[in-house]
Amino acid sequence: MRKAWLINVEDTVGPEIAGRILDSYLLRYLPLVSPGDFFITPHMPHSGFVAYVCRLKNLPPPKNWLIAARPGSRPYSLCRSALQDDALATRLRRAGTDGGLELYPFMQTAAALALARKCGLQWRGTAPEAVGAGYPAELNDKARFKEVSKKLGIRCIGGFVEDSLAEIKKAAAALSGGAGRRVIIKKTRSGGGYGNYAGTPDEVLARVAQWHSGEPVLIEPYERFGAVCGTLSLLTDRSCDYLGADRQFIHGDSWHGCSYPHAGQPQLRELSLAYARYFHERGARGYVNLDWGIGETGTLTAIECNFRLNGFSHILSIAEQVFGLTPERAHIKFASAFPVAQEVPVFDAADTLNKELAGRAFALPAGLAEHGTMPLLLAAETEQELARADSRAGEIFTP
Repeated sequence: MRKAWLINVEDTVGPEIAGRILDSYLLRYLPLVSPGDFFITPHMPHSGFVAYVCRLKNLPPPKNWLIAARPGSRPYSLCRSALQDDALATRLRRAGTDGGLELYPFMQTAAALALARKCGLQWRGTAPEAVGAGYPAELNDKARFKEVSKKLGIRCIGGFVEDSLAEIKKAAAALSGGAGRRVIIKKTRSGGGYGNYAGTPDEVLARVAQWHSGEPVLIEPYERFGAVCGTLSLLTDRSCDYLGADRQFIHGDSWHGCSYPHAGQPQLRELSLAYARYFHERGARGYVNLDWGIGETGTLTAIECNFRLNGFSHILSIAEQVFGLTPERAHIKFASAFPVAQEVPVFDAADTLNKELAGRAFALPAGLAEHGTMPLLLAAETEQELARADSRAGEIFTP
């Protein structure tokens, strides 16, 4: 099925943060476009990267598939702007009559569903009545996830949910025990680590005071796990399929990439499927990524749910669509900040590396080189070939 991609990242992190990260997200998901697809964007992405993707995927000229939605809402929303752009709707409607077109949003929202209906696009996501009731947003809600975890009897991090600065301060002090121990404060419905602040109570409260306007805030004790991993399940109309686990690279409390597959603990599969079945019964369809903390003794703690096109589902989709490596065959490393020398032309270097790897492994820049680093995806059929590609990439991109 041909797709109309809609990277409505602002519906996950909010329009203010989206403005700072939107360009990098657009580039990261562009390689998912296949011939016959469309990509709805708030503005035209970097022309050099678009040309690289066209060459990589054998795509027609960008004017045939890149559609810029005129900004028509404040605060900015890609969905609302697209809904107000009649020329965009007409173009997508005409394309859909040629054999079907499915809207594929970054996050399933009522506005995205309304756009699909306006443009006559197919919708294969969560049941429309559940989308209209805001269920996908609930699945991304960190506080709601704790409630579900307790219903399922699965260990999660304790904490408080408060909506006033006075109560947030009181909860942070209680978790810190008056000893200045670190706590973490999270916006309950912000993804990607944006809106998460760790530190002493005084440090995190200073940050919260800058943006808090009465919305619920999650206050947790700061947990330092031996490892952090993610699990991915795909909910279809027929089944809940467990796709595997990745190992996350965490530095300074921030996500810096991941590797796949990760054996992890044996119970990860059944615990992940317990969540997946619970969500599936309530109409959810799509990728369910769960983050898990692994203690020094192997104890598993559920951290949060990401019900959207997040990093894990993205790297598996790229490996399969671009390199032909299914989840059963793929070994992947994604580095969000791979070192690269300033003078190296990254797309030419990637072509050189892929030619040298001769189909045994693959490399894909997933964005532009900035400040001496770039996002890089490496994939292979074996761990040995992946390690070789990783080593050779270091030599080519940082000579």
